[in-house]
Amino acid sequence: MDTTGFVYVPNACKTGKKCKLHLAFHGCLQSRHDVGSIFAANSGYNQVADANDIVVLYPQATSTAMNLVSCWDWFGYTGIAYATKNGFQPTAIKRMIDKVK
Repeated sequence: MDTTGFVYVPNACKTGKKCKLHLAFHGCLQSRHDVGSIFAANSGYNQVADANDIVVLYPQATSTAMNLVSCWDWFGYTGIAYATKNGFQPTAIKRMIDKVK
């Protein structure tokens, strides 16, 4: 996983309104290293977020020797617990959620 991601905070949320949180996971070859901020800026989530008072978190997967195209782990490259709450990526995502709340 990347140590940097993107977050979109609508103006209403910046001024104190209580807002919901949505996570937007990019596809393979769509990480910030692959396409910069294009996914976060052009996926349409930000416009929906503005209309519905939703903060959007865009976590970023990165390429590795076992994952050359920056996919999220749907095939076990981070270990046998990859699809459980104890897996590397789910644990990291939970920490991000807790930090944003």
